[in-house]
Amino acid sequence: MYQITGQGHGYRYRHATVTVCECTNGSVKVYCGQQEMPFTTLGHTKQPVIVDEKEVNRFVDQLAINNLIGGDYEPISY
Repeated sequence: MYQITGQGHGYRYRHATVTVCECTNGSVKVYCGQQEMPFTTLGHTKQPVIVDEKEVNRFVDQLAINNLIGGDYEPISY
């Protein structure tokens, strides 16, 4: 996730469309129209897993087992 930085006061860029480009050297640039925007990178977060009430206990049990063996959890397949 990217956060535009250093752009004055107010909500000037709120809901603005930006283009994120990854260059061939691996660097990332963010543009709003033709203007390159300064930005910071916020930490990557995992998507939350949504389970219904019938699956909660099985999902929590699976998380507990994976934490005991030190593995990363895998979503439960339906």
